Amino acid sequence: MDRARHHIQKIERLSRERSELEHILLQNNRLIKGSVIQRFKTCGRPRCRCITENKPHGPYLYLSRSIQGKTRLKRIGPEEEPWVTRAASNYREFRKARERVVKINATIIELLNALEDLKSENYLEED
Repeated sequence: MDRARHHIQKIERLSRERSELEHILLQNNRLIKGSVIQRFKTCGRPRCRCITENKPHGPYLYLSRSIQGKTRLKRIGPEEEPWVTRAASNYREFRKARERVVKINATIIELLNALEDLKSENYLEED
């Protein structure tokens, strides 16, 4: 039963970790798929410094996201920048926590199966 106790302790530890992760997942935060990136641009006016001095305008903020295999960019205005940046960060944190919960659940199932094997008695088997 020493191995059984080890499995039980591991399940308890994983359950506590999952509980902490569930707190992250259940928060009422805005989520935006994508990453906030900075880009510099040239305007195309022949006499502008962005072309003559090779000093592009910017940085401008964009939300970058892959949609059907293609990268899409959406410009983020200065008034939107704080909440869009936070929501994109929230999304990454959510996905990371969700991925870990899936792994924890799979490990707990494996441990429960092993625990069942350890605790089961083969009462009807012949000697």
